[in-house]
Amino acid sequence: MSPETKMDTQKTPMDFKFLARLGEGAYSQVFRCKEVGTNATFAIKVLEKEHLMKHQKMGAIIREKKILEYMTKDLGGHPFISSLYSNFEDRDRIYFVLNIAEAGDLKESLHHFHRFDLATVKFLSSEILSGLSFLHTHQIVHRDMKPENVLIKKDGHIVIADFGSAKTTKFGEEEEEEIQKTSSEDSDENNSKDGYEQEKEQERRTTFVGTALYISPEMLKDGEVGAKSDIWALGCMIYEFLAGKPPFTGINAYQQTRKVHENNIVFDNDFPESARILIKDMMIFEFQISDPKLRITTDQLMAHQFYKDVNWKTITNTTPTVPLSKYSLYREREEILDDDDVQPGFDLARLIKLNDGFPLSPSMELDLKDLFAAIAPVAVPQPKLNARARAEREAALAVQLHDNEYHLLLDGYLVIKQGILHKKRGFFARKRMFLLTDGPQLVYVDPSNKEARGRVPLTPCMTIEYVNKKLFNIHTPGRTYILYDYNKTAEEWCRAIEDVRVKYAAQIKKIYDKGMEEGNFHEIYGKIRPNRVSF
Repeated sequence: MSPETKMDTQKTPMDFKFLARLGEGAYSQVFRCKEVGTNATFAIKVLEKEHLMKHQKMGAIIREKKILEYMTKDLGGHPFISSLYSNFEDRDRIYFVLNIAEAGDLKESLHHFHRFDLATVKFLSSEILSGLSFLHTHQIVHRDMKPENVLIKKDGHIVIADFGSAKTTKFGEEEEEEIQKTSSEDSDENNSKDGYEQEKEQERRTTFVGTALYISPEMLKDGEVGAKSDIWALGCMIYEFLAGKPPFTGINAYQQTRKVHENNIVFDNDFPESARILIKDMMIFEFQISDPKLRITTDQLMAHQFYKDVNWKTITNTTPTVPLSKYSLYREREEILDDDDVQPGFDLARLIKLNDGFPLSPSMELDLKDLFAAIAPVAVPQPKLNARARAEREAALAVQLHDNEYHLLLDGYLVIKQGILHKKRGFFARKRMFLLTDGPQLVYVDPSNKEARGRVPLTPCMTIEYVNKKLFNIHTPGRTYILYDYNKTAEEWCRAIEDVRVKYAAQIKKIYDKGMEEGNFHEIYGKIRPNRVSF
């Protein structure tokens, strides 16, 4: 980076104690920290320079930093927008010190509550709308509005976060040229990649920004993104808050984007009429017109009948409709270990401890060409469970009950294969015990405390991809599980999972079809969340 675009160096990692990991994005991780001396608590977003350079994202990070500085220092900030306290860098990393939101994000809350009542939706969406009005008034477009980018603060109010995709017209030509220059330098450093990897990198760069579930038709059509795209995303979020599922769902991104193109939103009979009218005004037009120029603006939304009871001047004093004590995520995050023994600073040892795993070193990066290697499916006939087979299974379960410390987590199913795998997510791979059962299930457990962490969805459309002895991938709707096996038995895992998929194909299809029909398949599978509660 040039001197003009370097981060501030007034502070360093030694000015903070890094206490807990709060979350992660595609290019960053966020940690709960305390400032040495003041004991003030912050969220610090940490970005690895090597990772940013590899994926040509340094220019985007500089833009994010400039937008955060502009909003915080030049505009004085906004109560519902992330504030930048400080930013600095060392040899390997860039650090953004931000105001902390202690109660998680709205995605986590949706998993916890399943859906919100109308009063809560009005409260949440009005604060989001107030934040968007601030952004749009100052020519800033967020471009990636979604529930996980709306955080909940300790006072129960929200804050819009993650400006990694944001853009603004407020920067002068020289500033934008400098950002573009940095991106070009990233590109020059990546010219050493072979042709295949460069082609895949270009494919990733030309893909639309945002998330398919909340992306607007104009973004799919020509990539043009403006303030109206944020309005579309907010409409999708309001629908999800009330229905418990996004308006455009499908087994993959293609089906989701096709539904967005068709502008086909279905409302259940019990969907509140006032919210139905609001969403139609935000997203749906006669003859399926999706021209963003015709879409409602933030100012028009604030004057909408749906928000007639909202006092926009005193909105920050509104009492939250959900008591903070009901957010279990807040209670979990308050249970931070005593920081007296935590030393200031951020190094590899601290990073490993915070992530409950280990970092993936550059030597472990794989040639992308290898990702096309796959094993052939192994067909297994459907079993006939006769009296003898049932007796054998019961005997095996009795042994499992006695000998297998994970038995009580498996709902009475018999383990077919188990072993330690490292599940990669973001920069790190987490150590997990994986158990494949005749449920059929593929459960993963934290071996340090014997707690189930989630289930990999077994679906008719899943694929198992063998890469090498230490690595295989499981491709499911909406996610790819990247799994490292340092016992070099990746091929055994692939064949065992494929055997189960074929053997229990009818049962897997029945569960999948039922879940997709009811719209709760992704709630049943994936990372385990707290039990839902009503309010």
